[in-house]
Amino acid sequence: MAGDARPEYDYWTAWISGYLDPKMNIFGVFRNVSGYLTYIQRDYAYDFSVKSPQISRSFSYSPRTRRISLLLLLLETNTFADLPNWRPPNFNPYNQSDKPLWLANTLTAEGTHG
Repeated sequence: MAGDARPEYDYWTAWISGYLDPKMNIFGVFRNVSGYLTYIQRDYAYDFSVKSPQISRSFSYSPRTRRISLLLLLLETNTFADLPNWRPPNFNPYNQSDKPLWLANTLTAEGTHG
């Protein structure tokens, strides 16, 4: 089965499905792991490198996380809460007389006509 622990390895983690609280094979046990996949994989890779610094080793760290999931996680955790909203000069202009009629007659974000 995909993600099965290999007998020649004594440290094994494998992603099975999901990005938030993903199903993983951790040392031969299939279970859901609490957290975000990229961070879980990062932590296991770090743990592996700390626990076996003296021996020759190889490992593969290849996160499979979709970028949109990471963006949503950053937004949900208020990572950018201290940054002001970015508003370019053309964001929600009050005067839209230079726009096509269908756009000039739409409501602005404040609920008024342009």
